[in-house]
Amino acid sequence: MIDGYKIIALCISRIHDLLNYEFINSLNNLLCPHKCRLFVYTICTELHMYDEALHRFEDVDRGDAAVYDLIDYDITDAVIIMDDKLKCHPLSQRIIDRARSNNIPAVIIEGYYENCININFDHRTGMKSVIEHIIVEHGITDIHFMSGSKGNPFADSRREVFMQTLEEHGIPFDESMVSYGDFWTEPTIIATEKIIKSGKIPRAIICANDIMAITVCTILQQAGYSVPQDVIVTGFDGIDEVYLTCPKITTVSCSYKTMAKVAVELIIDYFETGIIKENNTVDCELLIFESCGCTVNSKIDLSTYFANLNNRFFRHQDEGCVMMSISNKMQICSFEDASKLWKSSKHHIEMCCVLNASCMDDTINPVGDECKGFEDNMFVFCDSEDLMDMQEIKRKDIIPNLSSKLALGIPLLFLAIDYMNVPIGYVCFHFKNAKVTDYQETTWATMALNTAIGGIRDMRYQKHLISQVENMYKYDSLTSLYNRHGFFKAVSKCLKNEDHTGETLNIIITDLDGLKYINDTFGHKEGDNAIKVSALALKHSCPDNALCSRFGGDELISWFFGTYDKDEIENKIHAFLERYNSISKKPYKVSTSVGIFSVPYEEYGDFNKLLSEADKIMYEKKMLKKKNRDK
Repeated sequence: MIDGYKIIALCISRIHDLLNYEFINSLNNLLCPHKCRLFVYTICTELHMYDEALHRFEDVDRGDAAVYDLIDYDITDAVIIMDDKLKCHPLSQRIIDRARSNNIPAVIIEGYYENCININFDHRTGMKSVIEHIIVEHGITDIHFMSGSKGNPFADSRREVFMQTLEEHGIPFDESMVSYGDFWTEPTIIATEKIIKSGKIPRAIICANDIMAITVCTILQQAGYSVPQDVIVTGFDGIDEVYLTCPKITTVSCSYKTMAKVAVELIIDYFETGIIKENNTVDCELLIFESCGCTVNSKIDLSTYFANLNNRFFRHQDEGCVMMSISNKMQICSFEDASKLWKSSKHHIEMCCVLNASCMDDTINPVGDECKGFEDNMFVFCDSEDLMDMQEIKRKDIIPNLSSKLALGIPLLFLAIDYMNVPIGYVCFHFKNAKVTDYQETTWATMALNTAIGGIRDMRYQKHLISQVENMYKYDSLTSLYNRHGFFKAVSKCLKNEDHTGETLNIIITDLDGLKYINDTFGHKEGDNAIKVSALALKHSCPDNALCSRFGGDELISWFFGTYDKDEIENKIHAFLERYNSISKKPYKVSTSVGIFSVPYEEYGDFNKLLSEADKIMYEKKMLKKKNRDK
């Protein structure tokens, strides 16, 4: 519950389908008077992966399905699962298990799970009504059944009803009276052509869904048969397309508005009584049109229908192309500029996009193992109301200004933002006056944001990798000073970009004392430590503009312009090492020999000659140290 409103979570797919749009809005309108608010968690496509051999749905690991993990059971009061829309039983079961562990009721639409409020259309009675209409009202006994795929539970159930109804009316049944159109066009074409070639054309063909009925009519008419004069054809499901066929298809309608009404009644009853009513059915309605031979007034306003069709599909596609064009431009922007670009487009969509806080971390691989899902800390990438762009938000807070959205009584539609199957955030659509075209825009908008945000993250991570490679190429991994290549590149850049006429060029070279002794006595790890400490001494003692490099082994150099006291720099190096030795507790002392050579910039010629001069000075001091030790 939030702000005194009970929260109902609806798990569904393809909200852009007209029937799903009608169900959501009917459900929301019925819930609002009961102080309930609807949160819709959805994906753009179904999740199913159907195993033809086992006749079952297998689980699918998809990034966009992470949207169902967004359900916060601490604030959710009931869960509605459109099981036949998701088409992934393991996912439905996971949602049910989580709801049950939080003592939250689960309402299953078109499915059955134990200890849940299950609501199903009475398909069997609906199927029987259309078959009996053909037998009783039209007196037809020569009937053929166009079934769905073998093993499909819906197909098997409707085929069983066909057999039982024939038996009840004394009509003998045999397997030749059934063909299999697999619920789709191509298999139905093959099955219908086979019937025609047999020469045994039945007087009526009962189809298990409308797609097959429309296809059967088309193939029969192309072969010269008239519907319904020669062959009666009926369908099942009541899809929009039956209104556009000639003749219009007699069918059975499954009303999702009625389904929504029953669902709300059962949820409110549970809130009041705490009782789960497991088995509930919604009647189907027989819609009689011309394809069965009945004369009915079935006129519809085709001009309005096609105007809506144009608006729903062609305009929808155009806007999708525009969104993808914007998405492409966003990929080369920063998150801030991409957010502004999205909102500056002509397509103002009422929405808020929230991303994982880690999206701002360029060092994280966008598709790496560390990207596990939604994080507790997130940020608002883009909010259509200009409330919190690029500001932090907790995932438990869902979206900015949530209270005002709840007060409006509008459904909140959630889709996951995922890139290369990795969920990185979510988008919440909150249309104040939702139309079916708005719901269709959610698909294109989500796809465009997926591509844009994924592209931004890829670009940022690639720049990070390039920077890392460049650093590896320029810097010594032990001392963090320039390596030889990086040093010469930095020197070249310095000489190219700045005029040093009249300045003094200084070159310092240092060489560790007794490195071989340290390596041989204490190991190379300690030898590396000595080199690292001497590098710190050099870097610390030279001016800020000095270019310092590990030139090879324990040989370090520094190169810089300016007039400095050579003895002061050398003393700083030795003092640094003395301080280190006094506190390191190492069984050896780190010391170095230093050579410093300075020359007017105008006399700068061959770098190696200047380095050789510094090296001579360093070598003389090293020999003097050795001579003093030997005394």
